[in-house]
Amino acid sequence: MLRHLLTNVKDRDEPNNRQGAVYKMKCSDYQASYIGETGRNLNTRLTEHKQAMRNGDASNHIAVHHQLTNHNIDPGLCSLLNLQYKLFSATDSGKLVH
Repeated sequence: MLRHLLTNVKDRDEPNNRQGAVYKMKCSDYQASYIGETGRNLNTRLTEHKQAMRNGDASNHIAVHHQLTNHNIDPGLCSLLNLQYKLFSATDSGKLVH
């Protein structure tokens, strides 16, 4: 029981498990990057990006780029740019930049 609790504490301390992140994903086939911000857990947001690409979600910039160009963007290979410890809102936003 104690081992399980200690493991969970460590896991929550990992940057991708914290809330409030600014992150960057690069297109593997083009000179474009997606900069995103989330007030929620980053792993959760990256999973949503993967699902949006699979489903062709027109409201997701990454999914639209993938759908229009057939370029590959791997959310699992994102770079964490910043962690924000006090966010005023838990909204998600992002832009595809060239």
